[in-house]
Amino acid sequence: MPQALSTEQVKELVQLYAQAARNAVEAGFDGVELHCANGYLVNQFISAHSNQRTDEYGGSLSNRLRFLREITEAVAEVVGKDRVGVRFAPLFASTDEARVYLGLVEENPHETYLEAVRLMEQIGIAYVSLAEADWDNAPELPITFRQAVREAFSGLLMYAGKYSSERANKVLNANWGDLIGFGRWFIANPDLPARLLNQWPLNELDASSLYGGTAAGYSDYPRYRPSL
Repeated sequence: MPQALSTEQVKELVQLYAQAARNAVEAGFDGVELHCANGYLVNQFISAHSNQRTDEYGGSLSNRLRFLREITEAVAEVVGKDRVGVRFAPLFASTDEARVYLGLVEENPHETYLEAVRLMEQIGIAYVSLAEADWDNAPELPITFRQAVREAFSGLLMYAGKYSSERANKVLNANWGDLIGFGRWFIANPDLPARLLNQWPLNELDASSLYGGTAAGYSDYPRYRPSL
C-alpha cells in the first residue's frame, strides 16, 4: 500500500529533482520541464483532495505549493531559471468529469493555479505550460483565467489540449498565450507546421496504435504531397 512521505523524504526528493536536472544537462539537454500536472507527484501535493499532510507541506495553499516552489528553485539553480519550464493542468470541471484526472479537481482552480503561476513568476522561470482537458466536450479554460494568468506571468505561456489550427489562432490572436503544443496531430502528421501554415488537410490519427511497440502508427504516417 502507498505510504505518505516523511518530511525528511520530501526534502530528499527536492535534492533528487536537482540531481535529475543535473543529469539531463550532462546528457546534453538544453533545459528541463517539470511535470506538475495530470495526477503526478507534484500535482498530488498541490491538490487539497490528495494532500492530507499536516506538516509544512500540507494544509494551506501556500503549504501545498511549497514542494513545487522548492523543486523549481532547486532545478533552476542547476540549469538556470531561463532554461526551466513548468507544466500545470488546471481543471475547471465537475467532480464527475474530474475523475478522469484521478479526482484531483480543485474547489477553486482559479485561485490555486493563479497562485502557482505567480510563484513561477517570482522564481523567474522561462515558461509555463498549461495542459487543458482533452476529452470530448471537455470544459475550456475560462477567459477570465487566461487573462489573469497572462497578467500574472511575464514569461512565455504555452497551451495544449486538443487544439485545432483555428482554436490555436484564437488563443494567440487574443494574446492569451505565446505557444501552442500539439500532440496527437503531430504524431499523425510529421510535417504538421507546414500543413497548418498552408492549410493542407491533416492525416487522421489511428488511436488504436498510440501505445504500440512497432513503427505502425508511430513513424509511418505520410507527409503531404501537393497535387501537381
